[in-house]
Amino acid sequence: MNGQATTRYAFAGPVRCERRGAQLLLVGVARARGVLLRLVLAGAERRELPAVLDDLEVSVRGSDGAPGRCELRWRQGTAEFGVRGAHALWRADAATAATLAGMRPTRLGRWGWAILLNLVRLPGVTRLLQAIRGAG
Repeated sequence: MNGQATTRYAFAGPVRCERRGAQLLLVGVARARGVLLRLVLAGAERRELPAVLDDLEVSVRGSDGAPGRCELRWRQGTAEFGVRGAHALWRADAATAATLAGMRPTRLGRWGWAILLNLVRLPGVTRLLQAIRGAG
């Protein structure tokens, strides 16, 4: 084994592609999760790429601390270039909303949290609560 890891990302439909300095920003819907995915390729070598890529698949190969290689495959073509790293930002609000959809806090619960969160802002209350928790 050569010590290199490969990370793959797949987009469904159109993906916006834009260059920001030494970074390449790819924004679209993740194929597996169906949520918005922003993929930032840091230190990407300059390549002429279309502004919109259809059904994009991205493979990033590299090892810690060493520059890696990135391969883009989309419906109309492919490109390969060097990168320093990749950072994926998944939009999680839709999944969180779906998970919490059936939960409705009671009025007493809302008041309790409001009081607790305001109390911990006072000096010494956090230590007092930790002491009470440890004693129980």
